[in-house]
Amino acid sequence: MTVPLLAAMLRRALPGLRVLDIALAEGGLYPWWPEAMVGPGAAVALPPAERALLARFRQAGGAQPLFGQDAARDAALAAGAPEEWGGSGPRLVVGAGDPAPWLAVGAMVLTRPETAAAAERAMLILGLGGAVEQRDLLLPPGRLAAVLPSLGAAARDLAGSDGEVGLRAITPRLAALTLFAPASAQEPLVLERTRLVLQEEAGRLRVLLGVLPHRALRLRLATDAAPSAVFLDGAAFDPAAAFLPDAQAPTVLGLAGARLHAIEIHPA
Repeated sequence: MTVPLLAAMLRRALPGLRVLDIALAEGGLYPWWPEAMVGPGAAVALPPAERALLARFRQAGGAQPLFGQDAARDAALAAGAPEEWGGSGPRLVVGAGDPAPWLAVGAMVLTRPETAAAAERAMLILGLGGAVEQRDLLLPPGRLAAVLPSLGAAARDLAGSDGEVGLRAITPRLAALTLFAPASAQEPLVLERTRLVLQEEAGRLRVLLGVLPHRALRLRLATDAAPSAVFLDGAAFDPAAAFLPDAQAPTVLGLAGARLHAIEIHPA
């Protein structure tokens, strides 16, 4: 999966971007955008057990409900309220379902290419470590021409001398950007406790890591003591071992007997 590359490009291209990721259950920008507000998207479409599990998690170190759990806050976000978005800078919604309401309040929408919408669109075709994927960036009217140069500059920065970049304005409402980057462009990810999506009770902690790239990975846990138990997706797990995440579902880390300070995710 190319999400690490996508997140790095958007971060460079759009400084100060605020992200609402409601594609948590099927794979959005989280955890490579750990400060994003997150939610499971169309919760009614999830299996009951998965819906019940996700409802227990909170973000911002265990203080903030996920999107979809607080109707008043959700409505304020949908209306573009700066106090809920953390400021008045550029906004991006990931996996919006119907993108039209978000575009109407000035937010950009990152979606799968099959999404139909009457909007300006930048097709992002990304390759990293042998995987190639497309996401579409939908923009409010008049934004495409302004955003394209920044996307191109960010892509060239990430590609370096070993990668490949192409940028083409096809029509005033449609553009295509291709970025093929070497595997070295993916940097280790560090998640501090204050940014984790977690559930904590009775000395046990579960951390929602989102949909991770389907490649061999390793975790490094910063704790105040050796955990008495560590689980990954419900099975006993050796933190020193490599693992292959499920490409279709969020990874859940559990531990007991220690306080977790941070998690690092590395390519194996």
